[in-house]
This record gives sequence, structure tokens and C-alpha cells, in this order.
Amino acid sequence: MTPPVANTPRNRPLMLLAIGWLLAVAAIYGGVAWFSSETLQNNSTFNGKELTRVDIWFAIPELLGEYIAPTVDPNQPPPALSGWRYFPERWSPLAYALGILATSWIWGNVVIRKLIPRDEFEDELERAYWSLMTGVAVVGTVTLLLGLAGWLSSLLFFLLLLGGPALVNLIALRGETPPLPSITKRTRFWTGLGIACAIAIAPFLLAMLLGSLQPPNDFDVKEYHLEGAKEFFQRGRVEMLPHNVYTSFPFLTEMLCLAEMVLKRDWFTGALAGQAVLAAFAPLTALGLFVAARRWLGTTA
Repeated sequence: MTPPVANTPRNRPLMLLAIGWLLAVAAIYGGVAWFSSETLQNNSTFNGKELTRVDIWFAIPELLGEYIAPTVDPNQPPPALSGWRYFPERWSPLAYALGILATSWIWGNVVIRKLIPRDEFEDELERAYWSLMTGVAVVGTVTLLLGLAGWLSSLLFFLLLLGGPALVNLIALRGETPPLPSITKRTRFWTGLGIACAIAIAPFLLAMLLGSLQPPNDFDVKEYHLEGAKEFFQRGRVEMLPHNVYTSFPFLTEMLCLAEMVLKRDWFTGALAGQAVLAAFAPLTALGLFVAARRWLGTTA
């Protein structure tokens, strides 16, 4: 019969570590409970009851639901012009945003093919990520160079940004006599957990996309990211604007919006299209973290 394990000095540090973790978890839960139960300042009340942070959290679904499907009171004047029936008005900027992203992916493929061997990537998902991110940088840089030269022409942008990568790809493919090696590894991202995560984040991505297609009201956006691009577009070149110090360092964000303005030949619709392109940076960042984590953990899951 095996004798019981004695409380030797070797086991004592493990017990102390476990007790420490339990105390830390209990402190965290206790702190969250205390923080949530605190009433709000300025005597905030609702229906005669003092509001707590927990009340705010439970009210969030109702508050957000009012934005999606507002309650209509027949005794009140009609609400402002908003709703899904006006979404077709955003098809144009959305199409231009998708065009820039597709162009970026094609340009990125050109660069990636020349710099990185195909078998260096874990799978096609990783290759597509780096192609798109590299292509976005290429589009921004090309827009900046054309703007500095004063060549903000819609026709020129269509030829260089849309037709250029297609021509380069054709030349590159004709020069490659052996076939491109295929990536043998395959991602297992679309498992049950992956699909569940995609469904969970889809509403948030939709909200970000719809928000990006609306005129902004943030000072930084209006006076720098879009205002600078708008003035570059109106002047026909990228140059120092003495009345707007923010435009002294234009690059990626502003150049993508400027490219959309030039392609659309309208600063307002182009600005909305540029914002939609920038909204894609959030899921791309998440995809980049996923790709990096797979590399560090040594798995293609």
C-alpha cells in the first residue's frame, strides 16, 4: 500500500503558490463586484432608483437596440432620415473601398513574390495577410509620390493602381518557366471554435463598417485625416499647408483617403470610401495577431 505523500518542503512552495493564486482571483472578483455595485455620482437616478454600473451594463442592449431599430411613437414627428432603406446610398463608397483593398492585395502579391519564397508561409491565409498589408503600404507610398509630383489625376491613378499590378503580374508570370510551388500546409482555422468566434465578432465588424460609411464628427478626423487629404485633393498636389500643421506629416491614413478622393473625383464620397478602407485595419490587426501567435506556438490551428 502506497503511503500518503507527506507535506515535504518540496511541496510547500506549490501550496503557497496555489493559495496566492486563489487569493489573487478572490481579490479580483471582489474588486469587480465592489466597483460594479457603486452608485453613479451626481445622484443619477432612473425611475426613482439610484443607478449603478451594473444597471448601465444591463441597459446597453436596449440602448443599442434603439439605434438599430428605434421605437416609433405615432404621436411624435417622424425621426431623422436613417435606417437600412438608405444603405444603398453607401454602395458607391463601399465599392471603391473594396477596389482599393483588392488593388492592395494584387500589389502585395507582386512584392511578396519577389521578396519571400512561397514555401516560407505557413499557409495561404498567412500569405494573403502579408500580401494585403504590403500592398496597402505600396498604395499609400505611390499616392504620396504622385501627390508630391502634383500628378493627382484620376486617369493616372486608375492606370497605375488598378492596371499596373495586373500588367506586372502578367510579366512576372510569363518570366517564370517553372510552376510556382504550392503551399502544402493547410490552416484549420475554420473549425467549430473558429466559426463560433467569427459569428461572435461579425456584429461588431458590421457596426464598424457602417460607422465608417458615415460623415465623421471627431476633431482629429475632420481637421487632420480627412481635412488634409481634402485640401491636397483640391490643390491637386501634396504640399505643406501653413494653416494646418497636421498636414506636415501625411502618409498612410491620409494617402488612402486621398487615393479614394482622386479615384472618385469627389472629396466627400472619397472620404467615406477611405474611412471604409481604414475600418478594414481592425480585422486585419486581429488576423495579424492570429498569424503571429500561430508562429510562436508552432501550430497551424
